[in-house]
Amino acid sequence: GSFDNKLKVLPVTKYDVAVDELTANKGFHLFEKRVSGMFLGEILRHILLDFYNRGLLFREYDSVESLPHRLTTPWELNSEVLSLMEIDDSTELKATELTLKQSLRLPTSHQERLAIQQLTRAVSKRAAYLSAIPLAGILVKTGAFEGGVHKEVDIGVDGSVVEFYPGFRAMIRDALALTQIGNKGERRSHINIAKDGSGVGAALCALSAKC
Repeated sequence: GSFDNKLKVLPVTKYDVAVDELTANKGFHLFEKRVSGMFLGEILRHILLDFYNRGLLFREYDSVESLPHRLTTPWELNSEVLSLMEIDDSTELKATELTLKQSLRLPTSHQERLAIQQLTRAVSKRAAYLSAIPLAGILVKTGAFEGGVHKEVDIGVDGSVVEFYPGFRAMIRDALALTQIGNKGERRSHINIAKDGSGVGAALCALSAKC
């Protein structure tokens, strides 16, 4: 979660900066704040407010103060809402319309919903692609595929986003194929849900140290 807290490598947008400002551990866990389900909704909320301020969305509202209260309140937009909008293929995105009304009390036009879905997919794709980087880095560093063409690797992952967010694991796989391990490495990697991944990982580290 604290990879590259000095931001020498990680991408930084004004939305990332705004979200970090709201956290109790400002300046830390910056990798987590770009990929975790706890933060994806807040990133999107800041984007929507920025687009409103630029006159691109919600033009029927005269001022920020007149916007629905939930849209201007931190942490009111969660990743579950994003997951519903991510896969909405209903006519004129009516499912997204209902989701936004229920979650944010926010009425939208069809064009606004199209834009919001594109933004949602951009946020989730960035999170998935970033998540793939440390996986690929570990595979390369450990030489996981050395030892023949039949060598395969199981990757244990944990968390609600990777388990439940639609298409998230598929996007991670797409990103892995773009890294140094390439298409062959991606095909030989198996991403599986490992419940209590942190606890299991700590136990394995303790066992390794003991041995």
